[in-house]
Amino acid sequence: MLKTIRNATKAEMDSVLIAWARNEGWNPGTCDGENFYTCDNNGFWVGITDNDEIVCCMSLVKYPESDFSFVGFYIVKPEYRGQHYGYDMWQNIISRFPERNMALDGISAQVGNYEKNGFIFSNYNYRYCGKPSRKPYDNRFLRNTTEVSFELIVDYDRLHFPAKRHDFLKSWIKNSSKSIVYYKNYMIKGFGVIRKCFDGYKIGPLFCDSYDIAYNILMSLTSNIDEDENIYLDIVENNIKATELVKDLNWTNVFNTSRMYTKSCPNIKWSGVFGLTTFEIG
Repeated sequence: MLKTIRNATKAEMDSVLIAWARNEGWNPGTCDGENFYTCDNNGFWVGITDNDEIVCCMSLVKYPESDFSFVGFYIVKPEYRGQHYGYDMWQNIISRFPERNMALDGISAQVGNYEKNGFIFSNYNYRYCGKPSRKPYDNRFLRNTTEVSFELIVDYDRLHFPAKRHDFLKSWIKNSSKSIVYYKNYMIKGFGVIRKCFDGYKIGPLFCDSYDIAYNILMSLTSNIDEDENIYLDIVENNIKATELVKDLNWTNVFNTSRMYTKSCPNIKWSGVFGLTTFEIG
């Protein structure tokens, strides 16, 4: 039985949650600990035994000005699995926030367990991997995010995500390898970020008004990446144009998750979601 369940410290974001996620093969970003902690510094948890050892962790990130939350980082140290530590933490944390619409990206083998805890299957998400392309692209309307109003970026992001995430995006962009907007007629019509991970790079979010805009932003984000590096993009199954994009690039599906919610799928502009931000916090 766990002696203590408490919020993770900022230092533990890297030494526990990110390190354990890396050990699980989830390949987090090198600055994800700082970025995620900025999003909700009370959203990450550790479970501690009687001998004061951290044996499990999880997150339940609460987005401001909404009822939307995201569950992730559900990990138990291998030598302590099968002893109910993770389940005890899960029940404790989930029960604290019954009013919130919680989402998660779970592996298929765990869907049944999540359903028993009130989560409802919504759709599949697919992780694709490929190499940087040197195909030509149109950069006429592409701008670095520093060249446009940050508030415009936040507002455009909100069209494609269930809550405003002002502080998170500021940190996410600051710690990115590159962040781009498609800016035409004083309006943002596309937004993409690429960040360094322990293996290669991940693109996310990639929110765009059309296939062509998504293609041009993706080409720009990867234009200076070494041709031997892996690039990852997580797409939503019901965006047909996103599927066309990764197939046109000859990228390979390497992993999938089941998106689930405790209430309902948020009413956002899913047709513009060409790349999810992360599997960890939404």
